[in-house]
Amino acid sequence: MQRIAGAFLVSLLVASAAAAEQAFVLSTDFATGYYSTLDLSPPYGRNVAIASTCADAVARIHGNRVYILGRFGCDHVQVVDGTSGATLNQWSTGPGTNPHDIEVFAPDKAYVSNYDQTYVGIFHPQTGASLGQIDLSSFADADGLPEMDEMALVGNLLFVAVERLDRPGGFAASNPSYLAVIDCSTDQLVDVDPNTSGVQGILLSGRQPIGEVNYDPVREKIVVSEVGNFGVLDGGVEFVDPVTLAAEGFFVSEATLGGDVGPVRLYADCTGYVVISEPDFDTALVRFDWCTGGFGAACLTTSGFRLTDLEIHTDGTILVTDRDLLSPGVRLFRAPGCTEITSGALDFGLPPNDIALFLPDTPSASPSLPPLAALRLLPARPNPFNPATTLLFEAPAGEPVVLEILDLRGRRLATLWDGIAPAQQTRLVWNGNDRSGRSLPTGQYLAVLRSSQGQSTQRLTLLR
Repeated sequence: MQRIAGAFLVSLLVASAAAAEQAFVLSTDFATGYYSTLDLSPPYGRNVAIASTCADAVARIHGNRVYILGRFGCDHVQVVDGTSGATLNQWSTGPGTNPHDIEVFAPDKAYVSNYDQTYVGIFHPQTGASLGQIDLSSFADADGLPEMDEMALVGNLLFVAVERLDRPGGFAASNPSYLAVIDCSTDQLVDVDPNTSGVQGILLSGRQPIGEVNYDPVREKIVVSEVGNFGVLDGGVEFVDPVTLAAEGFFVSEATLGGDVGPVRLYADCTGYVVISEPDFDTALVRFDWCTGGFGAACLTTSGFRLTDLEIHTDGTILVTDRDLLSPGVRLFRAPGCTEITSGALDFGLPPNDIALFLPDTPSASPSLPPLAALRLLPARPNPFNPATTLLFEAPAGEPVVLEILDLRGRRLATLWDGIAPAQQTRLVWNGNDRSGRSLPTGQYLAVLRSSQGQSTQRLTLLR
């Protein structure tokens, strides 16, 4: 099985996180559409209807570029300058492709998932020049299509959600769903199970991964929302480990939430937010505890299918699109609670349908992973744990390394290693005690590995 280094240089403390200056908002009545911007600090200024888009579109941001995918009937990518708001280019993904997502791997290479075709397209993200295709027909079901949807890029691996819906049967989630894995350095599929014939993907715990597939740098996992069949509480949200290439099971289920899962985002602590569709097809923004899988509170309930997208920034700003017929707009809440920041929806004219965040520190090219010989903190096992968990790290031999346990406020609780890294992988056990030997309570803690190479962090859950 191919392995990748799963550590990124990220700040986990909200106070030190870079602030998103603006949100990019797509509005549509599904006859016409346009894009706008929203300032993410009071008085929440808006620049509405900057330019038109496909009526069925979603937006993805990479660096200072916005890539708008014109989906069904449009089959194109519209490239927008994030500073001026001007459309720089518009290029075709091919007739009948119905593009659903784009991931930019390098300044001259991007991948596009095509919902109505059997291949992932490779393009130059600025010019639209075709660079090839990656065949996913081996993931198709009886109707001949894999129904590829959202993607996540982690280092040199691209994870593509394949829904495998039964189109003749009304797009029912009748078949197992997967994440197909592509090695972007070779543009070949990765076989995650060499013991089974054919090229295998990551088998998901549920079906129909219709929500956005996101890499969560805090947990260093891919978050996948799996709705299953609409109107049936058979789905949930799970982590997929990009290092072990394995799905980890639902950490919160539709049965707990009381509705079909849609967009989901996790905050820096155990708080998560999800848009659900209830049995009567009313939508709600729900807060939950992902560590325990418990239901929290409904931050917003609606009459009708109104809430379509959700974003959360590390400063705690939650953005939700509300397509209310009388007063549509973007609603703002504050994590980790449910407090609405503004008195009502911020108006954008046409109902908003999709949001993307500008981050000043978003890389202008794909994240590069350190080589396996560089600093790396491997996933702790077990996690959650009681009474102890095992941590493993790798670092260049002879490199001074420190491995510490912090609380979520950044206070140092224990030091597991402070010395020179050996030539081999190092295994350490933490028994849930602080430096004085006192048992710490149930909660979330951070294991932080530091050296001159940078740092690697993962979250640990202690259950007493």
